[in-house]
Amino acid sequence: MIRYVFSAANNLTKRDMEVIIKEIETTFPKGSEVTMTLADILREEGMQEGLEKGIEKGIELGQAKALSKTALQLLTAKFGVLPKELAEEISKLDVITLELIINNIFNYNHLDDVRKFIS
Repeated sequence: MIRYVFSAANNLTKRDMEVIIKEIETTFPKGSEVTMTLADILREEGMQEGLEKGIEKGIELGQAKALSKTALQLLTAKFGVLPKELAEEISKLDVITLELIINNIFNYNHLDDVRKFIS
C-alpha cells in the first residue's frame, strides 16, 4: 500500500489522502512505527510536500553516493591506495564538496590538497 501511495501521489485528492490515512491507522496498531511515520507525514506536511521532501533527500543522497564513489576512484587512480580514514571522510561529504573535489582533481599534487576541502 505504501508503494501505491508514493507512486500515485500526483493523482490523489484530499479525500483519497483521508481514506489512505484511515486505512493505515486501522491496518497498523496505534503507535506502531509505520502509523507514526507515514500517517504523520501525510497529515502534517501533506502528501505532495512530504513526497517532494523525501524524493529530494533521496536524490541528494544518491548523488552524494555516486560522487563519492567517483571521487574515490579518481583519487585512487591518481595517488594509489587512499588512507582508510580519508576514504571514510570522503564517503560522508555533501554533493557540493564532492563536486569541488572532482572538479579540481587535476590541480592536486598531494592528498593534503584534497584534505583542504574536507576540513
